[in-house]
Amino acid sequence: MSQTNRVLEPFKVLDIQQWRNQQRNRKADLPLQDRFLNAQEVADKLGVHRTTVYRWRNNGILPLSQRKGRTVRWSEQAIEQWWHNAPKEMGK
Repeated sequence: MSQTNRVLEPFKVLDIQQWRNQQRNRKADLPLQDRFLNAQEVADKLGVHRTTVYRWRNNGILPLSQRKGRTVRWSEQAIEQWWHNAPKEMGK
């Protein structure tokens, strides 16, 4: 049984822009699934507070949402497309 020596790369701290670019590049190869996200999931994805998501929804900034029972949901694909085309002042 042979053992392989693994060389670990040193821990690297990324700023938020570098991290977002890495995530986009990783996800670029994968097809987007058509699933629906609640406000907390959208907030986590965009890196903002849940209240901001609702404020953007009320001001017409986010893509249209759908109501599923008592919960407001957004298409993951619509959020992804919106985020890639969002103006820089939105925190991109």
